[in-house]
Amino acid sequence: MARPEAGLECGKCGAQVMPGEPVCPSCGAHFETALCGRCGYRGPREEFRHHRCPRCGHRADLGPRAIAPLILAAAVFALVILAFAFWR
Repeated sequence: MARPEAGLECGKCGAQVMPGEPVCPSCGAHFETALCGRCGYRGPREEFRHHRCPRCGHRADLGPRAIAPLILAAAVFALVILAFAFWR
């Protein structure tokens, strides 16, 4: 199986996995470890904070499913800033 250029891989079967997935879509393994698609570093999922490899800093692709939550978070942040600006 060819290594993907970006993203994380399942530590058990090597399938490409979207960040935040609780189980592998290919083999169904529960994620306790993650594998960097660039340098091959394998480690506890908690080490891949903000979807970045702790060894090489590679950021996994967020994919289309992560865009909506990012837009929602930005909108909420903007509303909070505006609310504080008007209440002063």
